[in-house]
Amino acid sequence: MRSGVPKIGYQERQILANGEERWLQTTKIPLRDEQGEVWAVLGMYEDITQQKRSEEALRESQQMLQLIMDNVPQAVFWKDKELVYLGCNQAFAEDTGLGSPKEVVGKTDFDMPWTEEAALYRADDWAVIGSGEAKLNYEEPQTGPQGEQTWLRTSKIPLRDEGGEIWAVLGMYEDITEQKRSEAALRENEERYRSIVENSHAGIFTVDD
Repeated sequence: MRSGVPKIGYQERQILANGEERWLQTTKIPLRDEQGEVWAVLGMYEDITQQKRSEEALRESQQMLQLIMDNVPQAVFWKDKELVYLGCNQAFAEDTGLGSPKEVVGKTDFDMPWTEEAALYRADDWAVIGSGEAKLNYEEPQTGPQGEQTWLRTSKIPLRDEGGEIWAVLGMYEDITEQKRSEAALRENEERYRSIVENSHAGIFTVDD
């Protein structure tokens, strides 16, 4: 240890004679004589192989979960009890205009393009957290990154820990804008047809087969 500076709590990989991999958390401290000269180094380590394996398994599990969520057709997100975003899938990230789920983490609805709807969304979140009951398949508007207006069919459910306490809210939605436009066009056509019939001076009737 030429620098004479302790090196504390660093991780290093070790391969045993049988090819087995181990991970160590190591600390090395210089030992000095009465004149302050380093004459030896004291090393100590802790085997953290199991911890590293657990961390790797968790990372793989999280990556698999993210992969699944990114391939479902609905936008998915979750917020903590303060209504701060903890995560989302790719579809939701694209709706925010940020493009990446990592960019969403730590933000609130007031940081999103839909600031006008933020209070509405948060009221629903508080209702789900406060009641402990899911709110399913309801319709709501959303403003997109370019100011475009869309309609969503949304569901929100409370997330509970092992003790049954609510710690977050999970939301998912699908874009039903085209469906809403079709319904509006159908209503308009029906109203136009009704107006024609009611204002016509000719006799109009329909018959079946």
